[in-house]
Amino acid sequence: MYDNAIKCLESDYPTVLMLGYALGALDMDGNPVEGVAWDYIGYKRVGPQPAEGQPDTRPFLDNGHGDKYVHVNVRTPFSVGARVAELAAGNPEIAGALSETGRFFVVDGDGNSVMPEFPMRCFA
Repeated sequence: MYDNAIKCLESDYPTVLMLGYALGALDMDGNPVEGVAWDYIGYKRVGPQPAEGQPDTRPFLDNGHGDKYVHVNVRTPFSVGARVAELAAGNPEIAGALSETGRFFVVDGDGNSVMPEFPMRCFA
């Protein structure tokens, strides 16, 4: 199984769903297909945790312009990177996404897709 950490701007989430369908991870209704786990996490708060019993008023992680990031954990029985490379030749939308890994995934300093160092949730 392969784990992937999706991190995209809220406005890019419909594109993520379309790519998930094109890659065979989601069905036409946006539901995970058999063998795929799609854990929609949502927004990540940043800053120190509030004291126990206090409301969480921390800001959400954004791009510096107020556009929030959406986070999703995805577990697939196939390598997303290999599937993207395989399908990119015949699909310009997938090829475009391949050139913008950081637009849709958590990436390291070299632009490679990685799991976050401190994930909000993990698959067991």
